[in-house]
This record gives sequence, C-alpha cells and structure tokens, in this order.
Amino acid sequence: MNLFVVAWNLPKQRQSIVATELQRMTEVYPHLGADTLWEWTSTCGTVVAASLHTADNLAAPRRYVHQDDSQLIFYSGLPVNPAGDFPAHQAEDLTSHWNRLDESLEGMYSVIRIAKNPLQLEVQTDILGFEKVFYFHQDDLWLVSNSVQLIERIYRPSTLDPLGVSMFLAMGWVGVDRTLRTDISTTPGGQRWTWRKGNHEPK
Repeated sequence: MNLFVVAWNLPKQRQSIVATELQRMTEVYPHLGADTLWEWTSTCGTVVAASLHTADNLAAPRRYVHQDDSQLIFYSGLPVNPAGDFPAHQAEDLTSHWNRLDESLEGMYSVIRIAKNPLQLEVQTDILGFEKVFYFHQDDLWLVSNSVQLIERIYRPSTLDPLGVSMFLAMGWVGVDRTLRTDISTTPGGQRWTWRKGNHEPK
C-alpha cells in the first residue's frame, strides 16, 4: 500500500503539517513503514507531494516512488502491463513509458507524475476507477489523496454528506462521485487530470 497526498496551491501554513499528518496515519494503517515517509515541495511552493508506503522489504518487487532531476512519479494500487514489455509495478518504468500508460495499463491503480520544469502535475486513474482517488477543491486549491481521512486531517474536518450517507446505508457503499463528506469527491475512472502553472483548474 502507498498512502499519498498531493496538493496544488496548498496554503503555506498547511504545508507544514502534511508530513506530520501522513505519519500519524500509521495509527490507522500500522503496516505502513514509518521510514518510508518522503515529502517534496516545488521551489515556488505550488505543489506539495508526500507518501508513506509498506516497508520496502515487504513491498518488493514493487517500487512505489521514483524521482530524478526532471520529474517525480509514484503510484498506488497495482498497475499491470499485460503486454509484459515493462514492469508496471516499478515507478521508474512508469516514468519512461508515461506517454503510453493510458493504453498500456490495466488493474487497480492511480499514478501521479510531477514534472519539475516547467511545473506540471498529472493524476491518472485506472479505466474503471477501482483504485479510489479523492479530492478537495476550493477556489484555486486542490488536495488529492487516496484517503478521505488524510485530506480532512490536512485541511479541515467536513460535515457528512446526506446523499453519500444514504447511499452507504442503503447499499453498503457510496456511488457516483460522492463520499461520506460534503466537500470531498471521487475522481472519475479512466482520466488523466493535468495542472499547469498559471492555471487553477486541471485539464
């Protein structure tokens, strides 16, 4: 498991608590390796990213995170490449095949890529949206994570969503793009959202 959060235009006073709140999530997921925590902030402060994943020796051969001079890439879930021409569970290989991932990957996954210069953030979800990715959006702020609880801890607690709650009580799950919280939604499956510097909405 790789528990992640990535933010676009997160206020500076909130940026300082990202790593702390992510580390606290070991109370919820004790199998996460405390020494796997990492955090990255762009020079201009527009993008903040961090994750905490299963200990490397237990996660192998999966490698969830890769960073070089030009980009940072990480994933959650388990991407699968049926063609077998590259190992989709190793983040460095996702980097070198980024432009064809939408055609190559199957499975339950989300992949996040940050290009450093020019600054660009991309979030890709699996075709059916089985790997849940949630977001909070307010004005020019976007907070994206695979944990509703982590979003709440970093930004603010939110009220219960009556429709989401009624779905859960009636069906045992929450459908469409809803969650149990009013201002936290689910990203659609089979999409790649792209944020670029100077734009406040993703393409």
